[in-house]
Order: sequence, then C-alpha cells, then structure tokens
Amino acid sequence: MDFEVSVIIPVFNQGEYLVTSINSVIIQKEVKEIILIEDGSTDNSYTICKEMESKDERIKLYGHPNGKNQGAAASRNLGIRIATSEYIAFLDADDWYLPDRFKLDRKIFENNPSVNVVYNKSQIKTGDKYFDFGYFFDVNVECKIKGYPSVYEFILGSDISLADTNSITLRKSILSNIKLFDERLFLHQDTELWLRIFKKNEIMPGQIKNPISIARRHNNNRITKKNKSAAFKLDYVWIDNLGLFNLEIFEKQYIIYRFSRIVSNTIRPHILRKLIFHGLQAILNLTRNQFTKAYYIWCKKRFQTQR
Repeated sequence: MDFEVSVIIPVFNQGEYLVTSINSVIIQKEVKEIILIEDGSTDNSYTICKEMESKDERIKLYGHPNGKNQGAAASRNLGIRIATSEYIAFLDADDWYLPDRFKLDRKIFENNPSVNVVYNKSQIKTGDKYFDFGYFFDVNVECKIKGYPSVYEFILGSDISLADTNSITLRKSILSNIKLFDERLFLHQDTELWLRIFKKNEIMPGQIKNPISIARRHNNNRITKKNKSAAFKLDYVWIDNLGLFNLEIFEKQYIIYRFSRIVSNTIRPHILRKLIFHGLQAILNLTRNQFTKAYYIWCKKRFQTQR
C-alpha cells in the first residue's frame, strides 16, 4: 500500500498566515488529503478556506455544528474521525511545513511495521530568529545507554519534549481505541495525548538533523497564554486519563518533579529556586502515594468548579 497521509489543520482567526500554511502541505506528494476544520473564525479565515478548497481536490473543509468555536482539541479530534488515510499528521494554521516533510517518515513506516510514531525536528520562528525544537537523538538508543527499562520511562525521567504537534506522524490505527485530544484542556492537549501514546507505542526518530516544519510565535498564539494554572490542569487531566490508581512509581515521581518545578519556577534568586525545587522533590517522594492522591483531589476540586 502506498504511504498516504491525512494532514489536519484546525483554523481559528489565522487568515494572515493560512495560505502559506496550506500551500506548504499541498507540495507534499505523500499527502492524500488536507482536512481544514474551521473553528468559528471571526476574521476572513473561512473565506480563505473556501477559496483554497476550490483550488485543490485534496483540500476538504469542515466545521463544527452551527459554526461554533470548539477549540483546537475538538477540531483535531473531528479531523481524526474524518481522516481516511492510514497515517495522520497535524499542522497549526499559522505554521508551515518545509519541503520533503514526510520523505523520511515514509521510509521508516514502510521498513518498520511495528513503529507507530515518528518524531522529527522542528523550528520556532520568533521575529526574525529561528530556534531548534525537539529531541535530536534516537530516543531508543539513548534509553538503552542510560539504562531505562522503557522509552516511555526514559522520556518522563529525562523530561524530554520529543517534538511539537507539527512534526509528529502517527498511524491512525493507534488512535482508534484511546481517548483523543482531551477537550478539557485549552493548552497542552498535545503534550497530554503524546504522553499517553508514548506509553504504549513504539517510537522512532525521523529527520532529527534538519527541521521539517516551522512554528510561528506571535501575540495571538495560544501558547503565549501559558501559566501556572494551565500546568496544574495538564497534570490533573493526565492523571485522570491514566487513572489515579493505575500510576506507576516513575509516573508519580514525574508528577512530583513537575509539581516542584511549577511551584519553584517563579522564585528568585536562582540558588533559592534550586533549593526549593530539589527540596520539594525529596520531601514529596517520601510520601509519593499520599501526595499524588492529594494533588489529584485538589486539582479536581479546583478545575471542576471552573467548568
């Protein structure tokens, strides 16, 4: 079977960048379909989507009932359900792919039938500057070198961000029996889903020397709204989806690591921040079971009242 990819693009008020984004997908020969999920934009994004749809038969435009805004997670989930290709990739409407985005992915999937996830290097564009993003080593090799029993445990233990949403490619089949992007999260839906996917699937690096996509950073990015509350909510939703009583010891240690980092991040000076960060981890790990439960209950009360 030919390697074919469905690329899902959630669209909300990105008319300024949308044509560049879609055109960067059109040039990828492995792309079978480009699924645009128009998410109730109030700018000219819908008009641009309609115009682009008329120019290429691979472009398919969808939206939510009554044109409502449902958020990026719901839009990606709708795209996944609609997608007809064996492989899934994502692109944010203000970002773009570089040429040969799927060239190495194709070879890896065709030669490794047990691999379900390929991660690649990307770049972040801030103003006129570009910064590399992702993990630039073979996670399987590094896992063995550092003595971790699984890649998933290595990812948590090393606090690694393998790639951004634009530079991961998945077999659609692995998404059929799991919860997709959690729509309770305004931020970090991708991080939460990737962790659940990494736990149960074989991963391989794709292009980790050169970037395959560019993510813009500008004032309208959702990521600029990152804050302590969003980080706590990520932890709560992740624990909730895994199941509080299903957590492994190393997962509880990771939760304690994240909590300690969230709490200490804003502390100055640097030496005091490090003392509090490491001190919290040492203390909380002595009662990790009780702490994890208490943290989950605290978060649950906090975020359920916000819904």
